[in-house]
Amino acid sequence: MTKLIKELKKLKEEILSEKESLLLFAMFSRNGSDDEYDLVISADWITAGETRTAVKYLIEKLKEKKIDLNDYVRNIVAFSPEEHFIHHIALAYKEGRVVESSGEEVRIKLFDDYIIRAVVLREDFESFDIKALNKKTKTEYTAAF
Repeated sequence: MTKLIKELKKLKEEILSEKESLLLFAMFSRNGSDDEYDLVISADWITAGETRTAVKYLIEKLKEKKIDLNDYVRNIVAFSPEEHFIHHIALAYKEGRVVESSGEEVRIKLFDDYIIRAVVLREDFESFDIKALNKKTKTEYTAAF
């Protein structure tokens, strides 16, 4: 896992040099697992409805750098900055609901009743304009959909 994190950090720098912005680049634990993650990317150059382009870009970069995700990463997911998930993550950072766990991992209290584990390789929410979010629990959030 340490090797993968180092490789992804290098990749993050390359993406930043090419695209000049990267709002979120992280590995989110799948259902609390220690060895299954989703690789998540969000940036202002990723638009709603066009996330496949970003996923393809990331896959090409991973192939080019020969970064093997198979042992840990199950999915690659791209979000436009307009997605609610990104706003919930940004709000958790701004409200101080992100706590270091062990090593590279953090725990993010996404809702009052839901904490997710992640290896955050980059977050840049400093000037991010967060939408008004009125759902405080995971149950309220999922019931709205």
